Amino acid sequence: MDGNPGVLDAIPDILLAVNSTRQIVFANQPPPIFSMPAMRASCGETPGEAAGCMHSRETPGGCGNAESCKVCGAFLAIYHGLSGVPSLEECRMTLAGGTPLDLSV
Repeated sequence: MDGNPGVLDAIPDILLAVNSTRQIVFANQPPPIFSMPAMRASCGETPGEAAGCMHSRETPGGCGNAESCKVCGAFLAIYHGLSGVPSLEECRMTLAGGTPLDLSV
């Protein structure tokens, strides 16, 4: 998107479109009440990397490759969704500074 507010930016939730390797290819910009980084600037990163998950930098493979990722609801929901299986998971992502972020993915 070109930076102009649009219909998708009016949605109060974070919307991400990812490719087959879980890299963000599109993100809306939800209202600033969320303490999330500018997701639109995160294209090319995985959701955990874009959000600043503390586990996304533990291994060279990044988000989805740390031991903690095996039980991460966000990772599992995205993984299953990319496999064509509808999935809804809960996730408590701990950001690099220690702040928890509760998500439904």
